[in-house]
Amino acid sequence: MKYLPAVLVLLLAACGKVDNGPPYHPLTYEELVQYQPSCSKRADQLRELRLLQNYWGFKADPDELNDDDREYNARLKNLIWWYPYNCGEQE
Repeated sequence: MKYLPAVLVLLLAACGKVDNGPPYHPLTYEELVQYQPSCSKRADQLRELRLLQNYWGFKADPDELNDDDREYNARLKNLIWWYPYNCGEQE
């Protein structure tokens, strides 16, 4: 019984609001079209593009996507594949 206040304090602290930084705002299709890939920024840009790919979680079969999602997914994959063809294989 004497530990009850300590347990309550810990529970309240654990349930408190946790600030994980600003919310993630995915790129629009227009922003994706304007995206400028750069070999010197390769690691950061690939990380951003893969985060975007995970965020949307498009199905692997393009026939299961609607037209807008298919275009977005194609542009996103095009950007990701740009790096090995233009910057070499190292990551």
